[in-house]
Amino acid sequence: MSANVRPKCGANKYDCWRSVGLVNFAGLTKIDETTRPGALVEIAAESNLPLVYLCNGQRVPEDLQSATPEFFVARILNSANSFAQIS
Repeated sequence: MSANVRPKCGANKYDCWRSVGLVNFAGLTKIDETTRPGALVEIAAESNLPLVYLCNGQRVPEDLQSATPEFFVARILNSANSFAQIS
């Protein structure tokens, strides 16, 4: 799912997919394009699914990363710092 999605919409999508057995883990793409890094945390928390993959770029599968806590936090902090510099 795109990291640009609104958190509530993202959680609703995951709930729909999960209810029909289409998904049992979460992956977020376009994390390099989001201006709301906190939304990533909301999507992961509200989906109640383990966050397994993050995609930081346009090349799949080359840009897929394991969603380790360290990488997840670093991405959020990098996004927040980049956005703060623009504002």
